[in-house]
Amino acid sequence: MDAITFIYQSALEIPDVAFDKPANNILLPSLTHETIEKIGTDDRPVVIKKSVFEKNHKHHQELSPNDSRKVLNAALTEADLIVNDKPSNKPNYWIIVNLSKDENAVVNIDIDSKKQFIEVVGWRKVRDRSIEQIKNRAIREGGQILITQKGAAGLSALTDSTVSECKDNKNS
Repeated sequence: MDAITFIYQSALEIPDVAFDKPANNILLPSLTHETIEKIGTDDRPVVIKKSVFEKNHKHHQELSPNDSRKVLNAALTEADLIVNDKPSNKPNYWIIVNLSKDENAVVNIDIDSKKQFIEVVGWRKVRDRSIEQIKNRAIREGGQILITQKGAAGLSALTDSTVSECKDNKNS
């Protein structure tokens, strides 16, 4: 790697300067065991390269350093969905999603086994509509939508009557 790499135990520890004036790569712990297992990749640390910090800062100026830390931490440590939405042209790219009442945290990663680290290639906050678009693209492209234990726990809040009510509403 071209830049000096700093190691942090959590995305919440990444300093403001890394987001505002990137000069270094950042190394974080590996993904959760469940995420690694579901994706089927090796247990490797996660890196955010200086160039990715620069790109994300340019394309997502709405994110403060604090927003970015929260997005990265939520998705990397508390995934609800893991989506491979472009299997034909980006088979090693996965989207990790943490669902929230306010705005959902989304982190794109590259799990290429030829690389030393799992690489974060971008992050952002999105609304529910964007999550639906990501899921629909995965279905259309023959990708995968994986639900984690955390995501499945959220789904279990639906009761049989709720499901029936939803079906009835669609029919009327």
